[in-house]
Amino acid sequence: MVVFQDTLWAACFGEGLFYKDGHQWQSYREASRYLTDLATGAGSLWYATWMEGVIGRIADKKTPPKTIPLPRFVTPRFAYRTECIAVHGKRVWVGSHSHLMVLTLQGWEPGIHPDFLYEEWEMALMGGASAIVPTKDGAWVVAEGLWRLTIGEKGSLSFKPVPLPSALPQNSPLAIALAGTILWVGTGATIWKYEFSSGQWHQEARLPQSENVKVLLPYRGRVYVGSTPGKKAKSAGEGHVGLLERSHWRWFREVQVGAVADLAVFEGSLWIAGSEGVQSLSLE
Repeated sequence: MVVFQDTLWAACFGEGLFYKDGHQWQSYREASRYLTDLATGAGSLWYATWMEGVIGRIADKKTPPKTIPLPRFVTPRFAYRTECIAVHGKRVWVGSHSHLMVLTLQGWEPGIHPDFLYEEWEMALMGGASAIVPTKDGAWVVAEGLWRLTIGEKGSLSFKPVPLPSALPQNSPLAIALAGTILWVGTGATIWKYEFSSGQWHQEARLPQSENVKVLLPYRGRVYVGSTPGKKAKSAGEGHVGLLERSHWRWFREVQVGAVADLAVFEGSLWIAGSEGVQSLSLE
């Protein structure tokens, strides 16, 4: 889920793209049905597709999307199993099971040029990527561990692995989110705070072993956490949402959406997407 042009948008794999219109959800029928992720940036809403060989860009809900073919690092192109997309400034980052790719937009300026041309794709990392948090000078990437990618003055990419705490396997599945100078990291049933200016790790919370951290959402000094069932869960359909504030943890008991897939803040409420639907909780 993302907020674009003061509207909440949600992708439902197999069903397509939807946006909130008052008290109802409307279908944006022109997009692919098999979407894996959404992002906003460069004046557009972006989506990643599953094994269709393209990403999509939407200018507004009344305009059909424009699709951009993925590069031919994989043949055939539709073999890409794309997992995530992120946008910052003039760069669009796309992660699949096999590659991390970056596209630099040309000709786009905020409020000046609503459209753009684009150059050739660049492969940033082999081995795939399951999560991307872009920054002004690069990106944080989950790809069999945690990586820091930086962009040089001439546009060259460099990357290095980020050492994880000794308590975690180096290739642990990770959920990541950025808040100022802190990178929040979730893996398994634990939540960590990485102060990257000093390289210090701090474990902030340990959830029951029945939980598996899926998504982190920092917001106004708090971190909202969505989980999916872990290895010791009683039911494969259970999922929960909790709040971490100043190292104190509490659950939202009223959440009933199945395994949590995503979180978003919209119009003073926390929106929760899961395997069984979408729910909102007031933050006031």
